[in-house]
Amino acid sequence: IEFLIKALPQLEFHIAAPTRVSQSLRNLENYSNVSIYTQIHHLDIINELLDRANIYLDINHLYEVSDVIKPALEKSIPVLSFDNVAHRPEKSIVFPSNSPQEMVDAIIKQLELKESED
Repeated sequence: IEFLIKALPQLEFHIAAPTRVSQSLRNLENYSNVSIYTQIHHLDIINELLDRANIYLDINHLYEVSDVIKPALEKSIPVLSFDNVAHRPEKSIVFPSNSPQEMVDAIIKQLELKESED
């Protein structure tokens, strides 16, 4: 995630977790484009975050949290993931985990496409 944060400083990264997060993850808030939300259990908060999202990054190494990919897909939000963590690879755009730059390039392309539509 830090690679993506550094490579895309023009984007806002909203990281939500149902629990507290590790200090290394909390340290990402040192970047001005990162917000971390902990103890998120209510679907309305997740939906509010998804309503503000242009892209959903499915990049957590553990289980899929709160079945969040389904509402992202229902809102037509593209889901991007890496091959080593994709929870729903059949419904995601999946990139090689050893090549995060490919994801960065795809995010930039996706945002340019979105801007041209607006």
